[in-house]
Amino acid sequence: MPEPATLLLTRPRAASERLLRALEAALGAPVPAILSPAMEIVAIGPAPDLAGAAALVFTSANGVRFAGDLGGRGAYVVGARTAEAVRAVGGEVLHQSPDSAALLDHLTAHPPQGTLLWLRGRHARGDIAGRLAAAGIPATEAILYDQRALALSREMLAALQGERRAILPLYSPRSAALVSGAVERCGRGLHTIALSPAVARAWRQAGGGECETCAQPEGAEMQRRILAALRQRCA
Repeated sequence: MPEPATLLLTRPRAASERLLRALEAALGAPVPAILSPAMEIVAIGPAPDLAGAAALVFTSANGVRFAGDLGGRGAYVVGARTAEAVRAVGGEVLHQSPDSAALLDHLTAHPPQGTLLWLRGRHARGDIAGRLAAAGIPATEAILYDQRALALSREMLAALQGERRAILPLYSPRSAALVSGAVERCGRGLHTIALSPAVARAWRQAGGGECETCAQPEGAEMQRRILAALRQRCA
């Protein structure tokens, strides 16, 4: 029987553990996995003053995590998990988009009244506030957290560069660049899955090579693709 693939999880530990539990529940069996976060999420300064914002913009659930109690404020968000996080801290989801580009399209097609406040991490793509302002929509931004790089474990590096079958899901351009930059070469048995074309580009540009790419940048699709890869490699 072929050896089962090892799942290589490089997201922050809580997210990696949550994903692993969901995959094992779906498979009904343990999944061989190595957890070694490529970065950690740390707060920068106190929670922001939201008083001047007519509505908020969140492109990650991490922004919600450090925003404090939203007290009924409306928010435009990217992704289902971000929407869940907004509701959990007392906010109202005004619109949910699958990615930042779709959110920008929605906001420019339906300009809201008042100033928007984008709450983001130090490393963010898309310049949401700048592009909204350029479209005539008042917008500012506040950096709430940093995505601090972490060294990958020896076990993770060996798996990334080895010949045994392994599955590497990548959720952000920053994590793709950090992981690819940490290895001298990817092993022949490595199967990489990128959440979006932007993640895939970052992986290739950093020397990671080709990868499978989700058609929609959604966690549910990523899980389906990981499960398909696990089942295929365990068949």
